[in-house]
Amino acid sequence: MSLMFATAAAMAQPANDNFANALVITNAAGSVTNDNLAATLEAGEPRHNCVNNDPGGASVWYKWTAPGDGLATFTTVGSDFDTVLAIYTGNSGWQSGACCLRR
Repeated sequence: MSLMFATAAAMAQPANDNFANALVITNAAGSVTNDNLAATLEAGEPRHNCVNNDPGGASVWYKWTAPGDGLATFTTVGSDFDTVLAIYTGNSGWQSGACCLRR
């Protein structure tokens, strides 16, 4: 009898895994492609799942400042898994939630 064991190499967390390291989006329009493989939840991070209070498995963070008054649209269309998009306002982290959408 022969047994084989394989181990996967540890994956690095995304650069924007923590709120303090949010990736800055500088354009008024465009798209960002990224993933949350190996991402984590930070200590004290809120439950972003707006439907059933499930904490979710991971989060990645982005920071964007509107160039002026008007409407902004953010979407996770094209993702191949169930996603949650939570939007927060201000500079103090997740203490000031504006909305949470689940797709």
